[in-house]
Amino acid sequence: MNIAKKYYEIINLFCRLVSIINFYVFQRPLWKFSYTGNGNNFQCKGRLYGCKIYIDGHNNDLTIENKVVLFNTEITITGNNNKVLIGENTCIYENGRIRVQDEGNMVRLGRGVRIIGAFISSADKYTVIDIDDSTLISSNVIIRSSDSHSIIDSQGKRINNGDNVFIGKNVWIGNGATILKGTTIGDNSVVGTQSLISGKKFPDNTVIVGNPAKIVKEGICWCDQRI
Repeated sequence: MNIAKKYYEIINLFCRLVSIINFYVFQRPLWKFSYTGNGNNFQCKGRLYGCKIYIDGHNNDLTIENKVVLFNTEITITGNNNKVLIGENTCIYENGRIRVQDEGNMVRLGRGVRIIGAFISSADKYTVIDIDDSTLISSNVIIRSSDSHSIIDSQGKRINNGDNVFIGKNVWIGNGATILKGTTIGDNSVVGTQSLISGKKFPDNTVIVGNPAKIVKEGICWCDQRI
């Protein structure tokens, strides 16, 4: 039994090494790959093309589910007890970036999310960016759960702590929009191009436009088809 177990471990290690060489040296798709070290866990069931993955710290978790396709995407996790979960059928195109830093932060992408060149950053402590199923995020979008730097008042107290960001199902976020900490966007909503949302909560089925953003239309939904 011990010999068989040792043989399996050697074969598994060899397969991992081949996958890593293909990915980093020959830039071939990384597919069905797993890694565990220092309490960090990386599970990939999707396909990665020209991507960069960097994990540093302890007890971090990166999970990429079935039928995920990532093109030229950069995922960086530094610190401890952080999580990134990318759900089934999600696609990220054109130099998308996900960055999770510090302690206990999380980015979750639901099923069928489509992202074109956005930057998503969950930093600080115990903040969450949750993007639900079938949401479409256009290019040059920024989504952040913190300012990444501290603002200190006259008593030496920090006054700009991070906060969660929740984006509902089937939301369409237009080109160049910025979504900052404390924001909630309801299901089936549309965020206009170049809009800025910071710390506001919007209900389902709304069009949200402007800087600062506000509701300009209610009772709407959107779909991919040009009817």
